[in-house]
Amino acid sequence: MAAETLAAGFRERGHEVEVAGRRRTGVALASLAASPFDADPTAFARYCRLLTKFQPQLVYGFFDFDSSLAVACKARGIPYIGCVQIHWPACPIGTLYIEGQGPCRGPSPIACVRHMSTRTPPVRLGAFGNRLPAPVAMATYLKFRTRHFLLSSAAALIAPSQDARTRLESVGFTSVHAIHSGLDLRTIPASPWDGGQKIVLYPAGHDSERKGFKDFHAMAARLKPEFPEVSFRATNFAGDGVVDGSLYLPRAEFRALMARSYVVVTPVLWDEPFGFVALEAMACSKPVVTYGSGAIPELVRDEETGLVVLRGNVDRLVAAVRRLLLNEPAARALGLAGRQRAEEWFTADRMVDAYLAVGQQILAAR
Repeated sequence: MAAETLAAGFRERGHEVEVAGRRRTGVALASLAASPFDADPTAFARYCRLLTKFQPQLVYGFFDFDSSLAVACKARGIPYIGCVQIHWPACPIGTLYIEGQGPCRGPSPIACVRHMSTRTPPVRLGAFGNRLPAPVAMATYLKFRTRHFLLSSAAALIAPSQDARTRLESVGFTSVHAIHSGLDLRTIPASPWDGGQKIVLYPAGHDSERKGFKDFHAMAARLKPEFPEVSFRATNFAGDGVVDGSLYLPRAEFRALMARSYVVVTPVLWDEPFGFVALEAMACSKPVVTYGSGAIPELVRDEETGLVVLRGNVDRLVAAVRRLLLNEPAARALGLAGRQRAEEWFTADRMVDAYLAVGQQILAAR
């Protein structure tokens, strides 16, 4: 979403933009797994061809998960700006989270190998599933350690929050800028408050532990007998006797569901680098109940645009949602304040101008 918004914004400001992203093929994934270096030879060759073809002045890279693009840009002498939307430069698997233990303090050989070989979350690990044999885990960690050297060739890194910037700096990266992501609010008109059917929405894309689905389900189980008229709903979930399911929804339908909801609950347990769904909820004029994880408090102001409770405390999560279900005027006020905050601080124009400023500063210094 951030990359698409930036491309459109750059074009609106008169810049020529080429978008060259695509999903990796099975061959490319195998090539990356076989490489002892943190760069994918197949991707590197493709990037070199693209750079030769388009001759860009500047490259913004998103979601690469290895250093191929940075290496290709260095080989061609083109400034590269790494736009780091998750923790992949600071963690071998990009989450900084250990299932059953909580947020990770940072990479270390013993902790990382133990984690990857026992209870790795569902990420791109290829044929090994969700656990890596210890030797492969060690090789993965060693390859990750080369990432810092390779990404240090970037002209700058951009993190989507101050919290994410701090985490990158804590593992040794410099020239890191914090620029909050933004939304094109022209595509999300302010929603009138509808006090009809009350939907308590969990909008995460999957039910992994770090996204907090179990905490949402536990909260719903405790509140459903008290509020039988309320629909506790989760997206990308088939549904059960407690939580109603909504299967995968295109973005427009997803936002329409959010606009019909009463409150949006995002009990993320990992250190969220930004929190797009919380921002979308605010843009839809919905109050947000959330844990104070990672960058979430930079978006959601406690008692102003939502309720921020202690991470992992289901009792407080229950109390916060109950409070809003019992006080519709308060829920409405928080939702309207969230929309106002989105309009003031998290617009696409604000994000695009800030990204352009970093790029122009780099070009001016050459």
